[in-house]
Amino acid sequence: MKTPLLICMRVHKNFNAVVDLIESVLTYTSGDLTKVMVAVDGGRGNLGHDLEQVFPGHVYESKKIHAWGISLLGFLFESITWAKAHFEFEHFLSIDFDTAFVGTGVDEYLLSHIKEGTGMAGGLGCTVSWIRQYKKDKERLEKVLGPKPASYTPGEGVQGGCMLLTAKFLEGMQKSGYLDRDWTSVTSLTDDHVLPLLCRYLGLGIEQVGPRALLSWKLRSAVTDLANRDIIVFHPMPKSSPSGELLCRNHFRKLRGAEPLRSLDHG
Repeated sequence: MKTPLLICMRVHKNFNAVVDLIESVLTYTSGDLTKVMVAVDGGRGNLGHDLEQVFPGHVYESKKIHAWGISLLGFLFESITWAKAHFEFEHFLSIDFDTAFVGTGVDEYLLSHIKEGTGMAGGLGCTVSWIRQYKKDKERLEKVLGPKPASYTPGEGVQGGCMLLTAKFLEGMQKSGYLDRDWTSVTSLTDDHVLPLLCRYLGLGIEQVGPRALLSWKLRSAVTDLANRDIIVFHPMPKSSPSGELLCRNHFRKLRGAEPLRSLDHG
């Protein structure tokens, strides 16, 4: 029997912080609804090996260094392929190392946004810089995909820290060959901007999540205020300094009764 949701944490550094993320995801989701895996970017030393020791059978380690940009789309598609070979699930949620689950029922809440014809759900956004980038790549994209769908808004994105890809979207990408294509020669758009475009090409809709999810490219709220707003998942974790992220993680660890971290990485 398929599990409704698989959550994939895409990570590249800081062992203790990743373990903290795993623990928070397991705490605030249901084992009946959700399976969990970790995808480790290539070239990250012993991170993948060390995570396998604490989360055996749930860790995928890429053989490539993806870092940032359009290459992250290949990392995501690798992770989806690995997940399909190891788990049975319907929908796929990709989250980043700096995404925070801080309240009960995150999986159920996100799944509730799926409607008939939904392909993605998350934090929607569109900026001038991404509009420019789409226009720059438009000719190459249309050579591969065909004319732009009327439903697509140039430059639209779904914040990559928490992207829900539905079963219909996964199936459509598989049938269309999108999962097997190397997109690095087609566009310089990032994964969280290419995916909405592919979603529109497949005739599927995109749902804005909220209000209990605060998903953006930059956190504009004080961490201590999130509980008062009934936020159960947010992105990003404050990263102005390692100490800032550590304080944030320990704030939420205390709320769930966990011992504080001394550092983000080993040590």
